[in-house]
Amino acid sequence: MNWKSIFGKPLILLTLLLTACLPLFQKLVPIIIGVLLIFSIGKGNWKSRFDYVKKSPAIIALLVFYVYNVLGLIGTENIDKGLNHLEIKLSFLLLPWLIFANTELTSKWRTLIKQTFVLSCFAFCIYLISRASFVLISAEQNEFTYELFSHGFHPSYLALYLLVASRLCYADIQNSPSNQFFKNIVFLGVFVCCIILLSSKINLLILGGSLVYFFISGIIQAKRKTNLILIASAFLGVIVLTLFYNPSIKERAERSIQVFSHARTIDKTDTESNAARILIWQSAWTLLKENPLGLGVGDVNIELEKQYKKDGFTGIESKKLNAHNQFLQTGVALGFPGLILLLLVFIIPFISLKKQHNEILFYFLIVCFVNALVEGILETQKGVVFFGFFYCLLLKDDERD
Repeated sequence: MNWKSIFGKPLILLTLLLTACLPLFQKLVPIIIGVLLIFSIGKGNWKSRFDYVKKSPAIIALLVFYVYNVLGLIGTENIDKGLNHLEIKLSFLLLPWLIFANTELTSKWRTLIKQTFVLSCFAFCIYLISRASFVLISAEQNEFTYELFSHGFHPSYLALYLLVASRLCYADIQNSPSNQFFKNIVFLGVFVCCIILLSSKINLLILGGSLVYFFISGIIQAKRKTNLILIASAFLGVIVLTLFYNPSIKERAERSIQVFSHARTIDKTDTESNAARILIWQSAWTLLKENPLGLGVGDVNIELEKQYKKDGFTGIESKKLNAHNQFLQTGVALGFPGLILLLLVFIIPFISLKKQHNEILFYFLIVCFVNALVEGILETQKGVVFFGFFYCLLLKDDERD
């Protein structure tokens, strides 16, 4: 890639910088989006961008979902919290115009953007492994698991990033020349190891399903099946060793099984993550049924806390937790109409895709949907920008340059 050609295109350069900062420097992300917006306004060409956007039902669904969030301010008592909610979700309004409608983002640039994201995730993983190793050697303290390992990054969100990076790596393995094969295998191995160390239960399940899928599709497509079997065996060894040296991962899995097998007898004061989620979902569902048009984007968390108290769930009330399910969180805030709009954001791409083999987009939507069942992934900047960015970028893969 010619660096001169990159620096001659400020919108491309800023998009690459935004991509790199997603895992590495989250605090810079809003600033870069702001600068990208300024350059895009200066560039003009908004009529053609509008014509481009209006042809995509999925992008329109994302924009309408944001507009409905704005309408969710009506009747909200906590205007400040409502405005903060809209600020967090602002990427849903901006990124369709800055990413999807940017005609400079041709196929070669989109490939470079994906490679940049993979490389940034790899760099962050190496930093986390190095930091945890240093702590282990210098302080004899094991930080190779969950929040200790993620070092300020929510483990579930980081695992979600790495799952998408892993899928991009796998696509590169399928399509890249043989001299890139070893590099991608190393990247994939590091991502798998880190996902396991992050111990996000839902993403460990997704990882297991993903590895089975990668292996089966690889067996079908690969010309050198012996190499693939050796690689799969190596990955299995990495997984076994990681689990062996981190018994806490096994303990978290055992607790999950125990909680869900005794879901009817959960202590109302319990704050263990799995038990807490079941209690939270009960309260959130009660609120949604009683308020089918929603309670407003600024009042949702306060009303949830009131419901926890009413239901006697003192443990989760004291922690002031959100719904830990994006669909319930959106439903309580915006009612069933908002919930339906959010579901359409996920469903429409499957219906409207022109290419039948946009497997990366399918994978991205599935892993985000599954994560949204147990986390409010669209309630923080880390989740919103990541989802909005790749939603627009991968939908653009389905459009003609």
